[in-house]
Amino acid sequence: MSVTSESRPAVHADDAFPHVWVYLGFLTTAFQLPKEEYLVHRFAYVVYTVMFVYFALRRRLIANKQIVVGLLILLLISFISIGQGVAETPRVFRSFGGLLGLHMVLFSYFAYYDFDYRPLIRHYIIIALINAVVGIVQEISWVIHFDPGWDMSWLLFGMNTENTVDLSGGGPVMRVNGLYGEPGYLAARQAAAGFLAINHFVTGNRKFLSRGQSILILISQFLTFSSLGYCGIVLSLLFHIKSRQLRRALVPIAAIGLVLVAVASSVDFVKSRLEGLETFATEEVTGHEDPSSLVYAINFTIAVNSAVHRPIIGYGYDSYRLQAENSLDDLGLSLGFSGFIADQFDGNKLMFDDGATMYFRVTTEFGLVGVALVFLFFFMNRVTSGNSERSMLQKMCVIFCLTYSIRTGQYIRFELWYFIALYWCLKQVDLRALRAGERVSA
Repeated sequence: MSVTSESRPAVHADDAFPHVWVYLGFLTTAFQLPKEEYLVHRFAYVVYTVMFVYFALRRRLIANKQIVVGLLILLLISFISIGQGVAETPRVFRSFGGLLGLHMVLFSYFAYYDFDYRPLIRHYIIIALINAVVGIVQEISWVIHFDPGWDMSWLLFGMNTENTVDLSGGGPVMRVNGLYGEPGYLAARQAAAGFLAINHFVTGNRKFLSRGQSILILISQFLTFSSLGYCGIVLSLLFHIKSRQLRRALVPIAAIGLVLVAVASSVDFVKSRLEGLETFATEEVTGHEDPSSLVYAINFTIAVNSAVHRPIIGYGYDSYRLQAENSLDDLGLSLGFSGFIADQFDGNKLMFDDGATMYFRVTTEFGLVGVALVFLFFFMNRVTSGNSERSMLQKMCVIFCLTYSIRTGQYIRFELWYFIALYWCLKQVDLRALRAGERVSA
C-alpha cells in the first residue's frame, strides 16, 4: 500500500508538532494582509514544506503506491500532450510535484500516529467548531452593528467585504465566512462536520459531536447562505436514507428540508443562481443572469467541448486554462454569453485556472482515464469489514470531497488531501481488524 523506510524510530503519541501544522494547514486560505493581498499560496507551501521535512528527518515519510502509480500515469498522458503542443512543461511538473509532495505529507501524518484516527479527527472537529462559533458571532455582530465582531480583518483573518443577502424584504443578513475569505470556503470546510452533525441526529452517535455542537455546525452552514453548503447538507441526508435509525431522524430531517426549501424559494441570492442555471439549461442566456451561474455554465461548455475532442486521456496536468482560452471562439456561444465573457475576461473572474469545479477540470485534463483512477482509489480503499464507525467516517470523507469539488478545481489543497488520507487511514485500520479476526478464528 505504501513505500516506507525500513528502520524507523518509535513514534511518541504525545508528539504535538505535526498537529500544529495541521491546524495551520486548514487555515492556509484564512490569513491575509490588510490590503487584501492574500498570503494563501506562500503560507500554504511553507506548511507543506515544513511537514515534509519534519517527517523526512524522522524517517516517517511515506508515499502511497496507488497514488504514485496514478500520478505517473497522468504524467505520461501529460508528456503526450506536451509533445502535441497542448500542455506546457512548467505547469505539468509544477502540478505533478505538488501533488506528489502533498499526498506524502498527509499520508505520513496519519501513519505517523499509527492510524489512531479518533484523536486525529478531533483536530478537524475543533477547527469546524471554532468556525461555527465565529460565524454565529459574525451574524449577531452584523445585526447589532458591531463591526469588529463581523469584520475579522483586524486579526488578519477573512475579508471585510459586506457580503449580505436580503431575506425577502426582511432586511439584509450577513453571509458568514468564519475565518475564511468567502462564505463558500466556510461551507466547504464545514461539509464533513455537517455530515457528522446529521449522523448524530440520525443515529444518536455522540462519539464525535454532542447535540449542542451538532446544532452549532448546522447553523453555521445555513448562515453561509451558500448553495455549496446546502449541497453538502443534502448529500449528507441522502447518505443516511438507508440508516436503520431513520425513524428517529424524520423530524430533524424534515425540519432541515423545510429550511432548505424556504431558503431556495425566498432568498434572492440563492434564487438568482438557480434561475441562472435554468436559463442556461433552456439555452436562453442573456448575459445578465447571476455571474456565478454564468461562470459555471461557461466552464461546463468548455469541459463538454474538451470531452468531445479528447475524451479518453484529456490534455494533461494544469492544461485547463490553455484549453479554455483556445476553445472560446469555437464554442458557438450566444451573444449574451460572449458579452459576459468580454466583461469578465480582463478581471480573470471566469475561473479558468481551476475550471470552476473539480468535475470540469478532471474530465478536461485527464479524461476518462483520470476519472477511472479516482474511482479506483476510493473503491480499492473502501472499508469491507462491516465496521459501522469506519464506514460512516469514510462516507464523511466522500461527502467532503464531493462538496469541495463543486466549489473549486484546485488539486493542491491541504484540506482535500487531509480527507483523502483519512479515507486511506480508515482502510488501514480495517485491514488490521480483518487480520486480527483471521488470527483469532485460526
